[in-house]
Amino acid sequence: MPRRKDFKNVVRQRVSIDSAITYIRQEYAEKLDVNILSEISHYSKFHFQRLFSEVTGETWSEYLLRVRLLNASNKLIQTQEKINDIAIGSGFVTQTGFLKAFKKYYSLTPTRYRQTYYGSEPFFNQFRVNRICSNIKEELVNVMPCSALAAYSATNLNEKSDPSVWDAIKKLCKSLDASFNTRPQLERFALSFSDINKIEHASNQKNFLAMLLVDDIRKVKNSTLKQVAIQGGVYARFFHQGPLSEHTINKILYSWFPQSGYKIDTKRPMIMMPEGAFLKDVYDRFLGREPDKKVYVYQSLELTAEQISHFCLRIYVPLLSDSLTDLQWQDISNIAI
Repeated sequence: MPRRKDFKNVVRQRVSIDSAITYIRQEYAEKLDVNILSEISHYSKFHFQRLFSEVTGETWSEYLLRVRLLNASNKLIQTQEKINDIAIGSGFVTQTGFLKAFKKYYSLTPTRYRQTYYGSEPFFNQFRVNRICSNIKEELVNVMPCSALAAYSATNLNEKSDPSVWDAIKKLCKSLDASFNTRPQLERFALSFSDINKIEHASNQKNFLAMLLVDDIRKVKNSTLKQVAIQGGVYARFFHQGPLSEHTINKILYSWFPQSGYKIDTKRPMIMMPEGAFLKDVYDRFLGREPDKKVYVYQSLELTAEQISHFCLRIYVPLLSDSLTDLQWQDISNIAI
């Protein structure tokens, strides 16, 4: 009889690794090593390295390098800092090491990258990686167009997203009762990164959405919520269970996609659909009090580790149709979300 997975332990492990990830995001310019990070996560060096790879799909050193290169690429197109100063400020010991790493991941030298993109908004880069994330499985689906009422907030994959999740969902809950004559179907709740180009960049732009999908936007009364038209098209659908879905998204974008042969359509949003009646379950709690932004959403909702371990999410990532073969098209089913 197969051993049942201990989801309580998974929750504890992911939260511990998240503390190391937060430290990397904040201190990437400093000299970091496995001793520091394993101590922060309260694991031995061996277990920390194993768990970090399981959670993110990257080794801690690969993750640190990507964060450093992301910071450097932003400064190249948004500032006039000297390239050597950017390299040092991003945590690289030598300019030679920076040039080699940058060209490997971006296929351009820092000088050429600046010449090509200077003045542009930050955009999504599909990094080259050598690792295959075997535990990420996709299903290709053709999503029908739909409409939604949405509340916006600002976040990205490189910062703790819980305060923004709280903010967007609370705005949505407070506005829904004023938008319908009767309480809407709260089961049709979704989250979204509306602009994939900004998914990894620190930004004050409101790129994170909490949405309620609606069949007929014309039946909605005047609302303070944003009306959003979600374009249909081919999506790769993934499954996530438990807390910290941003780590699963990280694995999809930086471990699975570069090996998949598909291309991401950055003109359409990434959509995350909770399974079950998530918004229905927490609706009154969101209306009743302000969240504690210092802890995770599931902790603020007073959910146990066991309860949150059963939380499931379908993650939809948009694909460019020209990256699919004729054989792949034959196996795609049409779905409504």
